[in-house]
Amino acid sequence: MEKKHIVWVCMMSGNGRCRHKGSGRVLEAFQEEVNRRCLENVMITPTGCTNRHESGPAVAMDPDDVWYCHVTSEDVPEIVREHILHSRPLQRLRCPMTE
Repeated sequence: MEKKHIVWVCMMSGNGRCRHKGSGRVLEAFQEEVNRRCLENVMITPTGCTNRHESGPAVAMDPDDVWYCHVTSEDVPEIVREHILHSRPLQRLRCPMTE
């Protein structure tokens, strides 16, 4: 059975928050990449505050409990390819656990 993925993209508005830092473009890029690859096992979901304002845009990957920080729309194809398709989280974008 194919693993189901949920990609949570923080869309919190306000100065210095994820939406202000470009999470809307990140959300759109995930939707486009998932559609382009016809991935039916992936759900892209906007979410509220993740308390990672300094590190936004923030993205959480379930069920793997992996957090990515400072994500840009340019990072999305690599996240989909490596994390979702090959089960290899991108270390360069992972949030430190202390945040």
